[in-house]
Amino acid sequence: MVQEVQPVNGLKETHRVENRTRSGQEDQHPEPCVIVIFGATGDLTQRKLLPTLAHLWHAHPLPQGFSIIGFARAVL
Repeated sequence: MVQEVQPVNGLKETHRVENRTRSGQEDQHPEPCVIVIFGATGDLTQRKLLPTLAHLWHAHPLPQGFSIIGFARAVL
């Protein structure tokens, strides 16, 4: 991945970001993860958060311990 950076003096610099893995990392399983959405019935959740989470779910296999919890004042 190449990322362009604009320093304060206006010169362009290009940095190469490499994906490095530690030895044996492939054998490790991710820890359980919980995403808590406050205001789950709100406009931001409906327009941005839920479509993004659905895309993540379809594009990448999520770990077994992954959960999403929604809180709202209105009935879900």
